[in-house]
Amino acid sequence: MFKTMMRKLAVTALTGSVFLVLAPAAQAAATWTFGSSCAQVNDSSKDNFGNSYRCAGAGNINGSTSGLGLTAYAWSRTTTASQGLQTANLALYGGGFGVQSQAEGIPVGQPEHAMDNNPSGYVPDVIVLKFDTAIALDTIKFGWSQSDADVTVMAYNGAGTPDAFLKGKTDTYNFNSAAAVANGWALVENSGDAAPDTAYGASSSIINRTVNNGEAAGAKKNVTSSWWIISAYNSGYGDGSLDSLLDYVKLLGVASKDVTPTTPNPTPEPGSLALAGIALLGVLGTRRKLLKQKS
Repeated sequence: MFKTMMRKLAVTALTGSVFLVLAPAAQAAATWTFGSSCAQVNDSSKDNFGNSYRCAGAGNINGSTSGLGLTAYAWSRTTTASQGLQTANLALYGGGFGVQSQAEGIPVGQPEHAMDNNPSGYVPDVIVLKFDTAIALDTIKFGWSQSDADVTVMAYNGAGTPDAFLKGKTDTYNFNSAAAVANGWALVENSGDAAPDTAYGASSSIINRTVNNGEAAGAKKNVTSSWWIISAYNSGYGDGSLDSLLDYVKLLGVASKDVTPTTPNPTPEPGSLALAGIALLGVLGTRRKLLKQKS
């Protein structure tokens, strides 16, 4: 009877130990939808180039509901290609954020009112998202697109503001170079659509893209930053190989993911069961040895 009881306890303890190792960590996420949750910042740049929006998020980041706000900016071209990225106007439409460059003026019509890379040879439109806390970007959502919907996703962990780390960068600046990486840049990936060689007309169909998962060619995985940069696709930003179609998109939202396991409140049961299992197996082994010696 004693032997049977000990075996049952050992099996129970080991079962608890295996469950502790194999149980998946709970994943939480925060989402930001660029619509009614966003308000233009009332400063000297309001409705002009260099303006910004504050947006509220929902959900949680690694279990915390604080730090869910973000500030959004836009950067783009002027009429001189060599000037590189300069402040632009971030415009909020029904389909999400679009960009109006200094070269285009305010307002500009469809499709140039979107985030785009037309004309080639100039820097593409760029939307900068500054989160109140560092996040791992997981998905991006477009609420409007035309022709194509390829984008470049980057993160920045260096010092300063967009004025310091974006201003003047041209369409040939390699954000994936050793120098750029040393200065805090991470070109996370170039994200393309499922029909890379086919242009299409204006569409309000929602497009969801999963990014930052390492699955695309040359893509990085689980990068965490408070500065995220999403631009219309540009191969010069990191030797990308997507198609050469013009891309026009409006950024409707983004979502984050937890990249570290959610740690539960410390409880002694799983660890105690695992240790008990080891101890009980030792006891059983010793008991068997003694019984053999007596016999």
